[in-house]
Amino acid sequence: RACQFAILTASRSKAVRLATWDEFDLDNKTWNIPLEHDKMKQAKRDRTILLSDEAVQLLKDLPRYTGQTKVFLSNQMQTLSDMTMSMVLRRLHKKQKNIDGIGWIDKEKTKRMGKECIATQHGTARSCFQTWAKDDVLGNNKTFDQDAVDLNLLHERNDPYKGAYDRSKMEQERRKIMEEWGKYCLSLVQH
Repeated sequence: RACQFAILTASRSKAVRLATWDEFDLDNKTWNIPLEHDKMKQAKRDRTILLSDEAVQLLKDLPRYTGQTKVFLSNQMQTLSDMTMSMVLRRLHKKQKNIDGIGWIDKEKTKRMGKECIATQHGTARSCFQTWAKDDVLGNNKTFDQDAVDLNLLHERNDPYKGAYDRSKMEQERRKIMEEWGKYCLSLVQH
C-alpha cells in the first residue's frame, strides 16, 4: 500500500515511509509533509500534497493500530525500510516476467543502458507522473500547467525572480491534476 500511495501522490519514498496519521487532513484532502521527512530542508517551504479521491480512499481503507502513529508499517509493526518499495517492485517484476516474459521494466532506461532495468518507486511515482502530466494526444505539452505539476512534485522554482514574485500555490490546478492522476493510475484496475 505504501508503494501504491507513493504512486498516487507522486511522492518520494522517505516521506511515504515515515508518514504519520497526524500529517493528514482527509476532510480537506491534504498531506503536510514535515521538514524532517522532506528531501529539501528549507524551513519555510510549502510541503503540502493535495490528495486525490483515490489516495484518500486508500488511507481510509488502511487499518490503524493502537499506539502506532505511522501510516505504513511492516508485518513486524516497524517503520518500513528504505528498500521496502524496491523489493515490492522487484517481486512484482519477477511475477509479471514469468507471465509475459517482459515484466515491469523501465523501457527507456533499459534501452539507454543496454540491459534490463526494473521499474523503481521513484521512476514509477515521480517520473511517470511528470511524463504523464506533459504528454497529450497532440504532443504540445499543454494538458496541465507545468508550474502546477512542479508544485505537486514539491520542486523548487529555479528562477530567483519567479520564486521571489510568484507566490501562487495554484491549488485549483494542482487539485485538478492530482484528481486526474488518481483516476489514470487506477484506470485499468478492476474493482
